[in-house]
Amino acid sequence: MYFKKFLNCFAIAILVFDWSIVGHTASGDPKKGETVTIRAGRTPEHFRKYALTNPSKLFPIGNGQYLVAIREQKRKEFMEENEPKPGRSQVGLYLATESSMANPSNTNFNFRRLGTALGHQTLWYEDPSLVQIGDKILLGAVWVDPKIVNGLPQYELHQEFFELKVDARRPEKFSISSEPLLVGPPSMKDVRLFEFTDVRTNQKKIGVLTRPKGGEFGSGYIGLAVADDLSQITPDLILHAPSILTPNQLRDLNPIFETYFQKHGDLWLGSNDIIIEKPGIMTVYGHVGTPWKNGESIPGPYAAIRFTLDLTDLQLNPLTGFIDPRTVRVSDATHIAEVKDFGKIKDGNVRPNTVFTGGVLDLHNGTRIGTAGLNDDQWGFLPQANLVPPGCAERMQLH
Repeated sequence: MYFKKFLNCFAIAILVFDWSIVGHTASGDPKKGETVTIRAGRTPEHFRKYALTNPSKLFPIGNGQYLVAIREQKRKEFMEENEPKPGRSQVGLYLATESSMANPSNTNFNFRRLGTALGHQTLWYEDPSLVQIGDKILLGAVWVDPKIVNGLPQYELHQEFFELKVDARRPEKFSISSEPLLVGPPSMKDVRLFEFTDVRTNQKKIGVLTRPKGGEFGSGYIGLAVADDLSQITPDLILHAPSILTPNQLRDLNPIFETYFQKHGDLWLGSNDIIIEKPGIMTVYGHVGTPWKNGESIPGPYAAIRFTLDLTDLQLNPLTGFIDPRTVRVSDATHIAEVKDFGKIKDGNVRPNTVFTGGVLDLHNGTRIGTAGLNDDQWGFLPQANLVPPGCAERMQLH
C-alpha cells in the first residue's frame, strides 16, 4: 500500500518539477558510497574530474530500490596532453531508494554510487543501458579503443552486453560477468534488446534494435532482428538486421522531422529503450541527430523521440530467417525534447545542443520517468509532455 501511494505521489512530483542533476562532493574521481543529488533548478556540479551523463533507465531491483548506470566522462581540463578526445569514460552504477524519494514536495533525491561497473585504464565504456532478458539483467555499453595514429585520433568501437548480478538486500555487492555475453559488429552503437511475446505463437522472443551508420549505410537506419535466445544474437545477425525505420520514413511520419532535415541538411536516428504496451505493441524511445557543419559554433540538435512499433503481424522470411520488414508497422513518431527544454545547460567535452535519451521507467499508473544525457556533461529527467503515448494513461485508469 505504501509503495503504491509513493508511486502516485512521485508521479505528481514529476509533473510539477523540472529536475536536473547536482553533485555535492568535491572529490576528483567518483568513489563508492558518494552521493549525487537531484535538485530543481540548480547548476550541475558532479565530481570535479568527471561529469555524469548519458544514463540508463531507472531499473527496479526490489525493496523499493532502483539502479541507474551512468557514463562518467573525464572533464576536458583533466585530460592528458596526448589523450584522444573526448577523453576517458567509464560506467558507474548508482542506487536510488524509495525512502530517498518518499517526500514528493522535496526535490532532493539521492543516488548513491555503488561502484565502477565497467572501467579500464586504456579502453572507454560509454552510453550504458539496463534490460531484463529472461532471468538475466544485462548491462550494455559501447566499448571504445582510442588511438592516436599519425597525430590523429582513431577509434575502434562496438556494443557489448554483460550480465549484471545484484541482490536487493546488498546491492553494493553487485558483480559483472568477466566477459561480455554479447558483442555487436564493429563501428555500431545504439544496439538495444527487449523481450516480447510473439502473438502468433505465444512464445517469448528477443528483439534486437540496431543502428548501422556510415559507409555503405549512409545516414543509417534502425534495424530489427528477432532471436529465440541470447545465443542466437551474433554480430552477423545484428549487422544484417533489416531496416524498419529510415530517416526519410521518419520525416514522412511527422512534419517536425522534415523541418529538422531542411534546417540542418541531414538527420539520423537511433533507439535507446523499449516499453511493451500490450502483446505485439511497444513504444520505442530514441533520439535523432543532426550534423555539426563547418563554421557553426553550435551544432544542430540531438533530440529525444519516441515511436510505436507494431509486431502483431510479424513474420520471418523463410529464405533468410530474418524478419520480413513488410510485416512490421511503425507509427506515431513524436518529438519529446531538445536541450532548450532543460534551461541553461553547460557544454561538455564533445557536443553541445544534445539530448541523448537514456531510458524510461513505467510506473504503471499512467506516468513514466525518462532519463537523458545533456550536452555530454550532465543528465536529467525528460519532460512529461509527449513521454506517455496517447491511450496509455487511459488504459492504466481502466485497471
